Amino acid sequence: MTLEEKRNYMVQLEWDFFQQVQNEGGRADCQNTPHTFYIMRKSQFDAWPETLINCYLNDLKKAKAEGRNPVMEKYAWMMKDTAPQQFKNIYHLLPAVPEENQSIINQILQIQLTWMEEYKAAYPKVSSGNRAVKKEQAAAGNASFETYLWGELCTYSHQTLAVYLDYIKELTVARRNLVLLTMEYTVEKYGCRNLEEAEHFTS
Repeated sequence: MTLEEKRNYMVQLEWDFFQQVQNEGGRADCQNTPHTFYIMRKSQFDAWPETLINCYLNDLKKAKAEGRNPVMEKYAWMMKDTAPQQFKNIYHLLPAVPEENQSIINQILQIQLTWMEEYKAAYPKVSSGNRAVKKEQAAAGNASFETYLWGELCTYSHQTLAVYLDYIKELTVARRNLVLLTMEYTVEKYGCRNLEEAEHFTS
């Protein structure tokens, strides 16, 4: 399987998991928009190196083999911030996140939050439609970038988290921003050459 095939396969696996997520208020609108889902998830994976792709793909395959739904688990973890009372009722059903994983997650979050703030400052028009950066900035019941990323990272294996952190550190040393890389891929899929062009044409 080529790297591109792996990335597309990961999006397909996640989409299949996403279709199985049950919401209290019924099916969510975003569960009926496969093209948008593809753009958002594929853009994230396009910015990842193959070592990280291989690790996360293994996580998805393992979850499927075990009958788990990591996308559902991600949204469940997010409820810790968005719906704390309901979260208390389902917390015991979620796979435990080892302390060593939590330490890596916190390190990744701190760097990613800084990167997201840099992106929003550099491209205020394009980023105006994005989530609030930090959980304390989000409206009640809404997931911030911090909450969303934290929820997703809670579903990653220790190996995937370790490879992710190594990649984050490599980018930091190279003075590169993963949020910007991801958003470059995103706007390209919407027809813009780069973020500068997207910013120019965003009203």
